[in-house]
Amino acid sequence: MKKLFIVYISIFLISCEKDNGWDTTSNNNSSSSLGPCTLNCDMWEKCSTRQINSNDWWGPREWFCENVFVKYYRTGRFNSTQTIIDHNGVTLDQDKHIYVGYPSENNLTVNITEIGDFGNSYEIRISFIDSESGIFNVSNQSVYIPELNANVFCEGNGSFVKNGSSPYYTLELNLDFELQNTEFNYDVYLIGSNG
Repeated sequence: MKKLFIVYISIFLISCEKDNGWDTTSNNNSSSSLGPCTLNCDMWEKCSTRQINSNDWWGPREWFCENVFVKYYRTGRFNSTQTIIDHNGVTLDQDKHIYVGYPSENNLTVNITEIGDFGNSYEIRISFIDSESGIFNVSNQSVYIPELNANVFCEGNGSFVKNGSSPYYTLELNLDFELQNTEFNYDVYLIGSNG
């Protein structure tokens, strides 16, 4: 009997929902409606909906342009392994956390940090090559690497790959480090998942 009551309540709540996806919403700050999106979003944005009042779950919604890469920002922390290979072939493996910054157009910053020591970290700026594939480049940039206690020139590439139908991603990052004012080179590989 309890199961039947829960089913009836669930059907009642679903049928009472105000937002059927086609109601128009009047908002003085926006000309959006919940019919088909008519916003002219930029290349790195898509039409998304949000609640006008975040405290009203069943209240009216509006269209807005949202950066397509915000999905990586929302994924949380990536548990990763960083492998550094020096010019002599010596390998150093370390567990790392990677935090993804909020995107701007097709760019975002990833913060690579020691597990349990957020002060021992470095940031890499990445640029996506398109809005769909998750593939990105790391343009030549100067970065301080705590493990090497040095500034390096860094460049490379990588990707975010969705793990099947789950909400999780795998992040792969391939970097070349060149120690500034020397001829020492390091290959750095990071692979991690947020699920």
